[in-house]
Amino acid sequence: PVVNRFAFVNKGNVTLSLTASPGNTTYTTATTTTCSFTAIPSEDITVNLYRNDSLVNPENNTAIVRAAKTYQFVCNNSATQNYSTNSSTLILIVSQNTSTSQFMNLTINGTEASQTFTYPQTSNATGNFNTSVFGNQVITFTLFRNQTSIGTTNPVSDLAQFGAGVVNYSYNTSGNENYSSASKLINLTINKANN
Repeated sequence: PVVNRFAFVNKGNVTLSLTASPGNTTYTTATTTTCSFTAIPSEDITVNLYRNDSLVNPENNTAIVRAAKTYQFVCNNSATQNYSTNSSTLILIVSQNTSTSQFMNLTINGTEASQTFTYPQTSNATGNFNTSVFGNQVITFTLFRNQTSIGTTNPVSDLAQFGAGVVNYSYNTSGNENYSSASKLINLTINKANN
């Protein structure tokens, strides 16, 4: 008699590696996301890297400064005659940069501290921020005198002569996607003139 024998061989799985270096980070730190697989002789395997469902193969193994948000990366491979499709997922969290206050200044007559003057001395309160840090990002800094907005230009100044009393200045920003909110406060005390 003829005996037919059949052998069924299931497809193998490709071992994928998906890493992000340095891992979860803060805005301005570049991360390198790498999607790769263990080499398999004589198999034509293609791996693809997706970020939030968008194919981003050019980003594979490339250092990139990413905006502050949560990213989902997926690394998968194409099926071949002997290997099935496989995938690996990685969540990368890029947090807001909280050093905003280091890139902004609030001064009275050039000094970044509260001041005491005697009437009729004039004062110049000035708020400014480092434009090279924020580049083309949309971020607004506002100078306030006693909770009244003076302006948002860079720099923004309030040149004035006040009667005896205390004037409060604040220079603040609500931040943006990449930078946290921040505020600087200083007081100007005006003493009565000496007779």
